[in-house]
Amino acid sequence: MIVYHCSVELPVGDVTIPAGGFTAIEFPFTSERHDPYDMHSRRAVDGTFIGGASSAVIRIPADGVAIIESEVAWKAPTAASLRNAITLDGVRTGADRRPTVAGVDNPTAHCRTARVKAGQTITLQLGHDAAGGQKVSEARFKVTVFSETAPPPARTVRVKAGTDPYAAPAEPPAQYGDGIAQTPVVPDAQQNDPPPTNG
Repeated sequence: MIVYHCSVELPVGDVTIPAGGFTAIEFPFTSERHDPYDMHSRRAVDGTFIGGASSAVIRIPADGVAIIESEVAWKAPTAASLRNAITLDGVRTGADRRPTVAGVDNPTAHCRTARVKAGQTITLQLGHDAAGGQKVSEARFKVTVFSETAPPPARTVRVKAGTDPYAAPAEPPAQYGDGIAQTPVVPDAQQNDPPPTNG
C-alpha cells in the first residue's frame, strides 16, 4: 500500500469570509508543509498552469481511501454558526458539502473519510450566518490517501540560483500520465560543479 499525503497551512493573517454561501480557501503555493507528490500543484490536469499565487484545490493522485482533515481559527467571530465544509468535487457550483460542521466552537475542526479517484479535487470551504464578513486568522488542511496505485516517476527540473522555483516556465515541461509533472528542485551548486580532473 502507498500513502500519499499533502498538508497546507494558511499563513497567519486575516482572511475575510463574506456573508452568504461558502468560500473556498485558497492556500499559497508556498504554504505546503508536506507535499511530496505535488498534490497542491500549479499544474492543472490538462497541463496548463494555474494563474495567481494560490489555489484552493488539492488533487488526488491515485484511486484509494482518503482521510481529509481541517482546522480553522476564527478571529473574534460574531456569527451564531461557523461552517466548515470539505468538498470532494472542487469549487464547482452545487459542490457536495455533506457533512458540514456547524456551531460556535472556535477553532473549528472537521474530519471526513471518503473513497476517491485519481484527478478528483478536494477543497476546504467556509461559511457563516452573520450579516457581515467574518475573519479567519489561521487554517490547516490535510489530505492523506491510502492506495494500491503507484505514482508516475518524478521528473527533475533544474532551477538557476536567484530564480523563482515556483514560477511557471516559458514552455511547460513534457507531460506524462495525467499531465501532472513532478518537479523536485536541484540546488544550483550541484549544476555548476567543475568536471573531475585526472591526477
